[in-house]
Amino acid sequence: MRALLLSVLLMVMVNSLAVASPCRTTSVTEAASSLAEQLASNLTLRLDRSQPVVPTVFVSLDDVETTSPLGRLLAERTADALAQWGFSLSEVRLRAQSLRISPTHGEFALTRQESALISPISAQAVLTGTYAPNGHILHVSARLIHATSHTVLSTADCELVLTPATRASMKPDPGSTHPSATLLSPANPADTRAIQSRLKELGLYRGKIDGIWGKHTQAAVDAFRRIRGIASTQKWDMATQQALLGS
Repeated sequence: MRALLLSVLLMVMVNSLAVASPCRTTSVTEAASSLAEQLASNLTLRLDRSQPVVPTVFVSLDDVETTSPLGRLLAERTADALAQWGFSLSEVRLRAQSLRISPTHGEFALTRQESALISPISAQAVLTGTYAPNGHILHVSARLIHATSHTVLSTADCELVLTPATRASMKPDPGSTHPSATLLSPANPADTRAIQSRLKELGLYRGKIDGIWGKHTQAAVDAFRRIRGIASTQKWDMATQQALLGS
């Protein structure tokens, strides 16, 4: 009996270690598969898998304002793997067919017209991801964010062992960085209307396009920052402007 008990305890410990062990692989496809499995298993809220989940391009923590071939590949492969878990990605398929780099839209890599495909109103969740190199290891993290409440629903991590090909794919896309631009001013009605209009397109602002920077405009900006992983501040900043307006 004692031997049986010890055997059971040993099995539990082995299983626990297996669960706790991080994903580590040289394959982007295997990493994406693991990320999707973790995201599906770690959900804190039950999702309707018939409703769409929309991904953004994974970005480097060293420079979240640029895109790379690796970032696009991670997003596409993770989205494919999520589909195998029964999640609806119909809009993602449409987006993937027209996915291209736009010098003025950073992480999403979409033109203004295409960005309508990823409006939080039209999806139940958004897939976001980042990666950071540490020696020969690339730490990749993914999150599912609720499109309405903007809360984090699930997280996943994987260690991608860097190969020469992977390192090469980490190089930023030509023209994906943002050119210098003038910071808009919330005190300027014309600037505020431009911000309100874009937030309204994304379904985050439901007030009037009146050029007045009030609590509802600030709340919409805060919601946008949470979706994009931008640090919250009471002031309008260039990081938010570039992510929202691409300028």
